[in-house]
Amino acid sequence: MNDQRLATDGHKHPTIWIALTALFALAAIGLGIWAFTTKSDLDKEKDKVAEQQKQLSSTGGQLTTARSVDKATLAKARRTHRRLSRSLKAEDVKAKDLAREAARRENAVKQADANAARANSAEEQTQAELRQARAKQAASQTCAKGAAGALDDLLSASSPKAGAKGATAHLSSVQSACNAAGG
Repeated sequence: MNDQRLATDGHKHPTIWIALTALFALAAIGLGIWAFTTKSDLDKEKDKVAEQQKQLSSTGGQLTTARSVDKATLAKARRTHRRLSRSLKAEDVKAKDLAREAARRENAVKQADANAARANSAEEQTQAELRQARAKQAASQTCAKGAAGALDDLLSASSPKAGAKGATAHLSSVQSACNAAGG
């Protein structure tokens, strides 16, 4: 009886082991396939990352170039702005000086007219008229400077409207001298 039990027990044991071995073999094959596909997916992702890094590197170079171009353009614009600002300030000073000169010339003509009107003798009258003529001549010169400046503003402006505005401002600043010279 013992021999039969051993034969039956020995016969049952190999079937379980065969089944377990087959199950483990299938699991190992499944894990192998899974590992192979995961490695393949990982390789594809590494290739994508490498390509993206290459593109990023290329774009970064372009961005650096664009930044340096923008910096260069900005620096050039700043230099141009400073130059134009200095030029405008100088023109503003010239316009104010011209307006002051026009006012002085107008006052000189008025004073010469008053002196000519108060002259008693012929000699005083002649001297007063001479001073009056010189004052009017100086006022005419100031008027001519203003007209030349107005023409320059008109011709060198960025637009006709801006030129007309600048010319009008120039002429307004010397109008009193022009009036004094004419009259």
